[in-house]
Amino acid sequence: MKIFESPPPYGKRIVTLQIELEGTDKASLVFAGRIYEYLDRFQNKEIPGGFPGGDGDEKGKYCRVMKSVDVSEEAEVEKVGV
Repeated sequence: MKIFESPPPYGKRIVTLQIELEGTDKASLVFAGRIYEYLDRFQNKEIPGGFPGGDGDEKGKYCRVMKSVDVSEEAEVEKVGV
């Protein structure tokens, strides 16, 4: 590595959240990264998980997805607070 380059951050609890907007009132949320440490919280909130993609080599990394969350309703927004 060069002097001003550094490796990407990697810790025990780094989680990424990707927000995909589906209009003005709906969004899908994809949680990825080191989410195993938060297994109990995801299960309590009933957020499903799985491997995107196909089988074998095409299988992606494990993630949890909340599809089409209605962000105009306060009760739905509170579910996101993992």
